[in-house]
Amino acid sequence: MNTSDLLYFRKVAERIAKEAGELILTYRGKTLKTKSKTHPLDIVTEADLASEAFILEEIHKEFPDHDFFSEESGAGGSRSLFRWIIDPIDGTREFASGIPLFAVLLGLEYNGEIIVNCVSIPAMQELYSCAKGLGTSFNSRPIRVSQQTQLKESMVYVHPPRYSTAEPAFQSIWRMMSRIARSTYRLQTGSYDMLYLSWIARGAWEGFILPVNYPKWWDVGTCMLLVQEAGGKVTTFKGDPVTEENYKKEGILATNGKIHEQLLALI
Repeated sequence: MNTSDLLYFRKVAERIAKEAGELILTYRGKTLKTKSKTHPLDIVTEADLASEAFILEEIHKEFPDHDFFSEESGAGGSRSLFRWIIDPIDGTREFASGIPLFAVLLGLEYNGEIIVNCVSIPAMQELYSCAKGLGTSFNSRPIRVSQQTQLKESMVYVHPPRYSTAEPAFQSIWRMMSRIARSTYRLQTGSYDMLYLSWIARGAWEGFILPVNYPKWWDVGTCMLLVQEAGGKVTTFKGDPVTEENYKKEGILATNGKIHEQLLALI
């Protein structure tokens, strides 16, 4: 993969994600048509579907042979080595409730390897993007992870368990969170994975821990490279590279790289 190709893929991802975000904003304040998915509170809105339709159309225009894997439409079925990972609105519940914590997520894989990530947070006018080997940018400016080396001075996010988590895992995660809370400057919890990973990439926070198995690949495969290209580190809890096949079983740890081994020991 040459540099010019990677730059072009990144540029296209930025444009599509930004324009999809602008489209989503036109639905704010309106009464949205919604339907439930696996749970009554897990919804898809007409804005999700409009965003996805726009993204797929634009990708097909630019790269008619590329495959895709999207939250609402599933897999495309192409045999292309290129596959776009798409979440047309990450944070649908928040969007539908008028809360500005939602994003458009795009990732591009080549032969199973993530080579481009893009996160557009339209309500905040934030755009994060990266390409393999070419660094990470925030609103077109290069960014780097924090240089903090002391866990006691670090701020860390943990994605908490939810009601459906099996009891042994539920209790184990809370015990782990207790250990981390005692060892860091600040521990916060939440399920806005795209925000936490983006903010680690820009040096605002030091760590992100995903100990649960319910986020989908489009929730994390579209964001992890941002951290790595900004100089950080992303592994499973075993210290292995994260893949679509292992992340639900082995978890995800993303850090500035300086506190990675300290957090692995606590996990």
